[in-house]
Amino acid sequence: MKRWAQFTIVMVVIVTGLAWLITRFLPGSDAIRAVWVSAAVAIVVQSLGFALARAIGPANVFLGWGAAVALRFLSLIGYAVLGVKFGGLQAAPALISLVVFFFITTLVEPAMLKQ
Repeated sequence: MKRWAQFTIVMVVIVTGLAWLITRFLPGSDAIRAVWVSAAVAIVVQSLGFALARAIGPANVFLGWGAAVALRFLSLIGYAVLGVKFGGLQAAPALISLVVFFFITTLVEPAMLKQ
C-alpha cells in the first residue's frame, strides 16, 4: 500500500506538471479541457495499473507488467470512443496527451515496482 501511495503521488506530480506544460502551448479552451481530462484519466488508469502489477508481480513480474500495459491500451481505446466520440473532446489533444502521460509515467513504474 505504501508503494502504491508513493507511486500515485509521484505520478500526480508528473502528470499535472506535464499537463500544465502542454496547455501553455495549446490555443483554445476545448483543447486545454481535453488535456486536463486526459490527465485525470491517466492518473486513475496508471494508479490501477500499478496496483494490478503489484498484485500479480510477486508470482510473475512480466505478467503483472503486461496486464498493466493491456489495461493502458484498452483504456486508450475506450477513451477514444467514450471521451472523444461521445464526450465531445478534441481528438488530437485528448489522445496525444493521454499517450504522453502513459508513456512518461510508465518509465517511472519499473523503479517503483522494484522498491
